Amino acid sequence: MERANKKRYLAKPEKAEQQRLHRYNRDREWYRSEEYKAKKKLYYTSTEGRAGYAARTALRRALKQQATPQWLTPRHLHVIKLIYKYAGAAGAHVDHIVPLNGENVCGLHVPWNLAILTPDQNISKSNKLDEEKLREEWEFRKSILGS
Repeated sequence: MERANKKRYLAKPEKAEQQRLHRYNRDREWYRSEEYKAKKKLYYTSTEGRAGYAARTALRRALKQQATPQWLTPRHLHVIKLIYKYAGAAGAHVDHIVPLNGENVCGLHVPWNLAILTPDQNISKSNKLDEEKLREEWEFRKSILGS
């Protein structure tokens, strides 16, 4: 947060939160509107839209391939496929706990770095590393393994 914004926020946090909620609701309404959906459909059926989508998909695929270690066994790869299959059937998203291309850290595309989240949870998490949640998950896994 820039200093001027931080000072303004600290001076009136209730007003800042109210403005944030207003922007959130305004944007939410726009993205759910029929006008937005029509514009999005028109864009993705255009040559430019298809090319952009293909480029983003290729980049994401390349990032995953670079983040998938060579030492993964066929069983690990099978588990990854099962996680994606289960999430797809449940209408959920698969999230990388430690992002593949984060701001301060880059994770691996391995079964133990994947979590199944609801779409809202995954979208709100975005491309961030939630250190507190990671710590809780680590403690939970340690308690299960008994170490």
